Amino acid sequence: MPVVVYDTEQFRHRPDFYLKQGKLGAGLEKPERAEVLLESMTGYGAKVVAPYRFDLTLVRTVHSSRYIDFLLKAQEHVNRSDVETPEIVPPMTRDDAATIYPISLFGRAAWHMYDFHSPIGRASVDAAIGAAQSALTAAQHLLDGETASYALCRPPGHHAHADFGGGYCYLNNAAIAARYLTRGGHRVAILDIDADHGNGTQSIFYEAADVFHASLHADPRVSYPYFSGHAEERGRGPGLDKTLNVPLQPGTADLDYLEELKRALDAIDRFDPAYCVVALGVDGHVDEPNHLLSLTTDGLHQIGATLASLGKPMLFTQEGGYNLATLGENVAAVIGPLMGFSSSFPSRATSKLMGTK
Repeated sequence: MPVVVYDTEQFRHRPDFYLKQGKLGAGLEKPERAEVLLESMTGYGAKVVAPYRFDLTLVRTVHSSRYIDFLLKAQEHVNRSDVETPEIVPPMTRDDAATIYPISLFGRAAWHMYDFHSPIGRASVDAAIGAAQSALTAAQHLLDGETASYALCRPPGHHAHADFGGGYCYLNNAAIAARYLTRGGHRVAILDIDADHGNGTQSIFYEAADVFHASLHADPRVSYPYFSGHAEERGRGPGLDKTLNVPLQPGTADLDYLEELKRALDAIDRFDPAYCVVALGVDGHVDEPNHLLSLTTDGLHQIGATLASLGKPMLFTQEGGYNLATLGENVAAVIGPLMGFSSSFPSRATSKLMGTK
């Protein structure tokens, strides 16, 4: 029976403040995403299990202690009865020229959060820790001999850096799981198929020799996070040539995407990892609200089948995907070939894929 790892603490994260393109409004990363995914996974026969309780020292193998301490203190502040702060939001964006760490909690918010997409509310940090625990548990399942595992992580993680967060992300679940899997000398590959570049994951492993990071994403010159994810970024020092970025033109459809995916998988195969972590975003689907790529559900199913051909134990951490009407089916389409979902899924799997080839 396929197993989904999920911590109910994640549902309590309900961000209210969201600023995009000069407009305040509700963000796309909402608790209902988890409800939709749980319903879809159980519908395909998956068993939902709670994560093990790992010590936070494993999170600190990826994130700085100063950042973790800030997150915990920020949530504690919001939950105090003598303050009227529904959420911690940075008053400005991060200043890379700064050298002296602020005393003010809100100054520290500006130091550690690089945009206005990731407010810290009453349960945000508990949820982020629950997501990280889910990723660690799914990693342990691989170490115990499973060939595939899925961590339903909410909030997502791939935009979180070692010392700061943003883009809905607080803790980098894929990076935490990958670092855990390298224990014992294993080499690990991370493949990020979210429509946005996993800038946090890249920065964490940019100089690492034991983790290969490949990312397929919309061209960052026109898409978030704008400042990283270019093909010229290949790693540094011991990590040189351990980073592969495949920026895609907006509107890239199934066939062109699959061709680029095979190129990324060839590079991963040459790296020869013991395990592969997939940062799974389905926000490249044609019906997603950000309209970045033009993948179909059938194309996502073929992505899953192509991933299965790599023949490596594979862990999926949930990243983006915000259309509640298609989210559950699209995630199942990708993980189904590895998780043992019905071989007939999806019903349109033999239909013509979108693309130019």
